[in-house]
Amino acid sequence: MNKRNIFLFLMIVNVIGLFAIDSVATTLITKGDVELNRNNIIYQVSPGDALFNDDEISCREKSYAAIRFTDNSSVVKIFPQSVLLIHSEKKSSGDIEKSNILKIGEIWAKVTPNTGAFEIVTPTTVASVKGTGFLLSVDENGVTDLYTVDGAVEFKNRFDGITATVSAGNKGTSNGQGQIVVEPFSMSDLPKNIRNFLDEEIEEPKQNNQNGSSRPNIDRPTAPDVDIPEDDSEESSGGGTFGLAPLSMAGGIGSVSEGDNFYTKISLMPELRFGKFGLGLNVELMINSEGKVREEDWDDWEDYVNKLYYLRYGHRGDKIYGQIGAIPSYTLGQGLIMKNYTNMLHYPDAKQIGLQLGGQIPTMDMQAEIFTSNITKNEILAGSFSLAPIKSSGIPILQNIRFGLTAAHDTNQINGLSDRDDDEYPDVFDDYPDNEDWHNEIDFNQDYYQSLYLEINENASMQDFEDWFENSELLNSLRNPSFDELTDSLGTKDVTILGFDYDLPLYSSKVFSIGHYAEVAKFIDSDSDKGAGFIFPGFYSKFLIFQANLEYRQYQDEFIPGFFDKLYDDQRATAYNSPENFVVTKLDRISEYKESQGWYGSLTSNLFRVLYLTVAYEDMYSDDNSNRSIWGNISLEKSMIPKLNRAEINYLQKDFKQISKLHFKGENAHIEGIVGYGISANTELVLNYRVQYIDLNNDNIIKGKDETITSMSMGVEFKF
Repeated sequence: MNKRNIFLFLMIVNVIGLFAIDSVATTLITKGDVELNRNNIIYQVSPGDALFNDDEISCREKSYAAIRFTDNSSVVKIFPQSVLLIHSEKKSSGDIEKSNILKIGEIWAKVTPNTGAFEIVTPTTVASVKGTGFLLSVDENGVTDLYTVDGAVEFKNRFDGITATVSAGNKGTSNGQGQIVVEPFSMSDLPKNIRNFLDEEIEEPKQNNQNGSSRPNIDRPTAPDVDIPEDDSEESSGGGTFGLAPLSMAGGIGSVSEGDNFYTKISLMPELRFGKFGLGLNVELMINSEGKVREEDWDDWEDYVNKLYYLRYGHRGDKIYGQIGAIPSYTLGQGLIMKNYTNMLHYPDAKQIGLQLGGQIPTMDMQAEIFTSNITKNEILAGSFSLAPIKSSGIPILQNIRFGLTAAHDTNQINGLSDRDDDEYPDVFDDYPDNEDWHNEIDFNQDYYQSLYLEINENASMQDFEDWFENSELLNSLRNPSFDELTDSLGTKDVTILGFDYDLPLYSSKVFSIGHYAEVAKFIDSDSDKGAGFIFPGFYSKFLIFQANLEYRQYQDEFIPGFFDKLYDDQRATAYNSPENFVVTKLDRISEYKESQGWYGSLTSNLFRVLYLTVAYEDMYSDDNSNRSIWGNISLEKSMIPKLNRAEINYLQKDFKQISKLHFKGENAHIEGIVGYGISANTELVLNYRVQYIDLNNDNIIKGKDETITSMSMGVEFKF
């Protein structure tokens, strides 16, 4: 298929799909901040909205919702701080088989007898009913409480298959394995706000589809007035595990070797949440064979700063928001300048305290943001400013256009060289890369040179030796250079990129959306005239489980798209011992990039809430050259396999010549795999494997362990 027809094809499929699906449920009432996550797009929910398979409903603090399945078999009430994934299948008979997933929080379900299968799945248990009323609660650790009000519910552990029947008036408790505790309970044991909402009469919402068709709702429905009791703060914390815990603890234990030293590493990661604030710490204790904590991890103020994992207020897009600490992924504009940059590339081995701060100004919907990858160094800086100048004009479609300015700057790429012991000497030029007290053999062997000097110069004094030792051209040529010395000899290797973009949403609904965008970016360099890059036209489309982008790109000579990308911290600078003190920065390689044009496309899909897949491909070509890049991520829904908490693989390779000659072990290829296996409800075994390939001798062949950088870690993590 011609590349120019790919997007048109996706459009046709999307439009056809709008009329080919049926809803499985409808919202009856909502109160407060109730959100719908459909294909990773967030909407506010209103009464009368149609819900589809794999929709996710989230009720925030002091928020409630109720839904009814379209076969009139059951009503589900969703309580504050709860997340319910609708997983239901409509049969040809019209019945709906329901196997919904309660990720966290509480729900009440009233199921009509003889209306087909109905079950609620939590991370650790399965509750199956044929006709009854029950309340189900699951906390962050997977501990599940089942309160049966009438009838009986089959309560099953997902890990070991142990099953118990919880009849009316009884409560069942389980963590997914072992004995299920069943004991009597009274409705008075429940918080008052829960009891009030259980008794609340539900009014039928106004119908959004007046013709009674099964076509999904597109327009926003009108909400009837429904009175739901406010949360009673005095009683909301009592009884059971209701509500999202404001404090949680995670961590792990494992072994680490550094040089000839072996340590037991204990990691503690407490998280505290209150309102819009969130605080996470990462405290590591390195304990040697003598049972003592390594002192150098606690003897400097930066050591304490690095214990911060994150501190945040709000989220990107709020009126005021900010985060300090770990930044997993950061993108500016449409990605020509900075795309998926992270300051956690080698976390937790290398920690950086980043900062992201922004907010909105009511005038013309202005938004501004600043960013630094590390507040203790402030070397990689970025920022953006955008506005919607005609938002209040009322002009159809055009009123939604947003213009943006972006910028990114690296003060000195040489500082990207690895320095494990933080002694200001790059590892490649450090004879003792894991010892901050020594950095070269010359100074380490000073006593040897002293005895040799005094033996040759019998009448020399200690002052004579010290002068010679410090000023000898021969010895200085053998000493390793520091970061400052490299900068003095090579110059400041800074880089700045400026950009302009616009975004124009064309159509948006809860099922389908499409928009157009464009961007231009330019390197600003005082030494030479670097090139510019353009995206025009660009389109994005979202439909149910699919999200697609397609854009035409044009690059001038000496332009690198997404210069600040996921691997940037590794690519800022590469050092070689031969020729002497030879350092190549990412900007130095820009002369290799010639004028080109081509297409970029990406597709993200949520495959039936089983697999999450993202793949992106760029094909750039010129008169005498071509460059291609590919990205991919695949992850498995953890609920599919008992005890599996995480399973994902990431792959990235840039600048290869032909797809038919793509080498898995290519220059700049990066592979990462993560698997987490639950040992118990609060503990998991985690395996992390990373591989990166670097062509150190520029022979276009990856060979030897020096050009294959492999790291693997395994440990036990816990959370409670």
